[in-house]
Amino acid sequence: MTDFTISQREFLESLFLKLNTTIEEKATEIKRDITDKIENFENENNWKDKQLKRKINSIELENKRINKQVLSLERKTRKNNIVIFVEQLENENWADKLDEDTVEQAESKTQHPQIQPQVTTLTKKTKRQNEEHSIEDQNEQKRQKSEGITKDKMDPFIRDFKVKTIRTEELETTDELNKIISVNANYENLKVLHLNIRSIQKNFEELEILLYEISHEIDIILLTETWKIENPELYKLNGYNIIYNDGNYNQNDGVVLLIKEGLHFDYKIDNLGPIKVIRAELKVFEHHVDILCLYKSPALDSNEFLSELEYYLEAKPLNSCINLILGDINIDLLSGNNNITNEYLNLMSEHNFESTINKATRINGETGSCLDHIFIKTTNEIKDNTIPIILKK
Repeated sequence: MTDFTISQREFLESLFLKLNTTIEEKATEIKRDITDKIENFENENNWKDKQLKRKINSIELENKRINKQVLSLERKTRKNNIVIFVEQLENENWADKLDEDTVEQAESKTQHPQIQPQVTTLTKKTKRQNEEHSIEDQNEQKRQKSEGITKDKMDPFIRDFKVKTIRTEELETTDELNKIISVNANYENLKVLHLNIRSIQKNFEELEILLYEISHEIDIILLTETWKIENPELYKLNGYNIIYNDGNYNQNDGVVLLIKEGLHFDYKIDNLGPIKVIRAELKVFEHHVDILCLYKSPALDSNEFLSELEYYLEAKPLNSCINLILGDINIDLLSGNNNITNEYLNLMSEHNFESTINKATRINGETGSCLDHIFIKTTNEIKDNTIPIILKK
């Protein structure tokens, strides 16, 4: 009985061990099977994810390609704009603010009549254009000058080369001006303001009011007849870099250039005979812009000025994509029979500059004069889309 019981126990233990081993093996097999299925499921999902990512990448690449095509079409069909504003505020109200002695002194030297404000709008789409003078041409010009050859003895093409003019429009209010700016707001724009301020110390607040009334931010602001400035930083507008020529030809001299922060630029102060000019080179979008800013006092002999200007343009030509010469020059473009005016216009024509302000900027009674100028040298495509405007505000 005892032996049987022991044998039965051993049998049961042996059976338990076998069952346990079988259960473990089965569990291991089930676990392996489940693991394999999980791995297959994950691999399948990974493959699907990869396929989905490939499709997404393909769609994104296609979108980028389409966007590039759309952008290319837009650039071919639209007009990119450079907008130039030239503003001459009427000086009657301003003169009331000046000291009587200062006004008398200024009037004796400049004899300024009533000023009309002016604005120039320029639309453009262009590639970089370089117009370089050859060494032979420069040597020939120097030879003619040294031998006293006059313009009457020049080649007929040069002698009879008449200045081209661009039609100048006129606006009554800044509201009209704002509408023009808004029309071009979606394009690439450069907005430039030229103001004959007649003492920045006295009339700086008037400038701030004008800028407030113009609904869009101006990129470049040129101020002429600033008069002597002891501390230019006092007149630095928020968001602008300031350049001062430190002009000292007479008390009316002084040129300030304000360039909006964010525009890449280089500048230098050059001498044009006895006056100091600001030469600035800017990168506007993909285009290079070269600007010459100056004030010529009426007291400066015009023949001397033209001689110095001719020498400067030959020695340091403006040959960027867009080139501007602007400022208060005090040579009346409306005096067609005046020898100085004709020589000035011929000089600008010889260097491929065209006038954009061709109506009176200052009114004296029933007569007017155009003493504040903007000349441009660029491609025909830009010139064909130029819209100069005089603002009568």
